[in-house]
Amino acid sequence: MNRYYHIDSIRGIAALFVVWMHVSEVFRSFLTESSSDYWVYSIADTVDFGRIGVVAFFAVSGFVIPSSLKGERIIGLKVFLIKRFFRLYPVFWVSIPLAIFSTFYLWDKSVSLQQIIANITMMPSLFGYVPIEGLYWTLVIELFFYACCSALFYLGILRYSSFFFISVSSLLVFIILKDVAALYISIMFWGAIYRHYVDKQRFSYDWVILIGLPIAVVIGLPLYGFYLYSKFGALDPVWIKFIASHSLGFLLFLVLAGFLKLTSSPFVFLGRISYSLYLFHPVIFYPFYWWAGRTSLEWVRDLPLIGWVVSMMILSVLFSYITYRLVEVPSIAYGNRKASLFYSSP
Repeated sequence: MNRYYHIDSIRGIAALFVVWMHVSEVFRSFLTESSSDYWVYSIADTVDFGRIGVVAFFAVSGFVIPSSLKGERIIGLKVFLIKRFFRLYPVFWVSIPLAIFSTFYLWDKSVSLQQIIANITMMPSLFGYVPIEGLYWTLVIELFFYACCSALFYLGILRYSSFFFISVSSLLVFIILKDVAALYISIMFWGAIYRHYVDKQRFSYDWVILIGLPIAVVIGLPLYGFYLYSKFGALDPVWIKFIASHSLGFLLFLVLAGFLKLTSSPFVFLGRISYSLYLFHPVIFYPFYWWAGRTSLEWVRDLPLIGWVVSMMILSVLFSYITYRLVEVPSIAYGNRKASLFYSSP
């Protein structure tokens, strides 16, 4: 199977959006709104760079995950679950103690053993606990998507009619109940439909959602915002962020997946380490923020915000490459070896 390197690149760019948002959001406390480089934060905050990255991540997951479920039903499901487990959990577990240090210990905050155990599952909310690191919330939605795909595969209905039905149904749930998680599930299954089109290079009846969902998100959401503004004369900033981030996040995926296909080595490299980059960038910048706020060196706090963003990006990339090589690569290889045993057994 050919690897879609430009899809790897989307992951990397999405991760950088998230890093930019989080670093600028924290280090802006050293600035005033009149500071010359306050724009570094304000532009990221206005359209919510973090959510733009997350939406692109979810579309990529939809493009990639369902296609990795294949073969005989029982064996195929076991292989998928083993590979996903060793792809996600080992490096995630490494991030937990580092997150406890950088977001709890340094700030004299306490964390209970029960909360730690709940977070080890990657689904702490199921046990009534909050994530140790705020960004872990996306992983729960990813796991739910994996569960949906696994169930469809086990039932023998992991096909594009199912993707169409679930994507449309989830979109309706979002419209009626305003449940944003349903929108993300809809986007993920849209990604699976888009993958079908890319592989087959032809439309089928699912063109309705293939074309309709991007129109609804990229064009429909802004039009809805304009309608609310024209009706009430104002628009809640929360809605502005929501509309802008989800429209731009979807548009980012569409442009980079279908038109501006980035396959150069730096972008692909960022995509390969994007999971570590997503998990570990707070582990890097929070200790620096803690130190900067306490040091007697005034010039540290006077550093330009763009300098903090760029330097934290570079350090996060370097650290993520280390965790990728030392944790992700060996655990993925081990998972592949364990999964291959199902194909070699009599």
